[in-house]
Amino acid sequence: MSEHLERGEAIAAWIDARIDGLDIPNNVRVRLAAACLDMALEHHCAILLLTRQERYGSAAALARCAFEAYVRGVWLYYCATDAELGRLRHNDRIDKCLRDLIVELEQHEAFNVGVLSQVKNQSWRAMNSMTYGGMQQLSRRMTADEIRPSYTDAESADAVSSATSIALLAAIAVAAIAGDEELARAVLDRAQADDVLDPGT
Repeated sequence: MSEHLERGEAIAAWIDARIDGLDIPNNVRVRLAAACLDMALEHHCAILLLTRQERYGSAAALARCAFEAYVRGVWLYYCATDAELGRLRHNDRIDKCLRDLIVELEQHEAFNVGVLSQVKNQSWRAMNSMTYGGMQQLSRRMTADEIRPSYTDAESADAVSSATSIALLAAIAVAAIAGDEELARAVLDRAQADDVLDPGT
């Protein structure tokens, strides 16, 4: 598991060094989208910190938050109408469920391979259970004779790797928002070199 954690930490530092101070357009759409993507990147760092401190349950609870922040960020940038942007700003609402956001996103060329819907279909129930204290979370705190965290190294490594993948996708989206194709390519190259994202992602 330490290999996954060290790789995630190295990637987090690498991303931060490249996007810190990046110029992005100053309009509502971009600022809202970038704020969501920044939140996804922060959740990634928090998952790494919590894992380093062996707070595996809290780290797992943030997986849904990271995924949802990423999806919302790219949806706001690529798909949201002006009215939907206004509703979020003034009423703190997006009147669509995550599935609907993904459906709209996957009609866009940048997302039409279906990766987001695959993640949602395969992992959403487990992510919700981890976030809201369901049996996915509770069962990992009940050992034969005591109540304590009992996450396997494989489970923790998978959580770290998934969060790192989301962070890389968020960094690519930030580069796209900034119009920095060279940075987007560099992030994708780093992801592939570290075997974090599939080349088709």
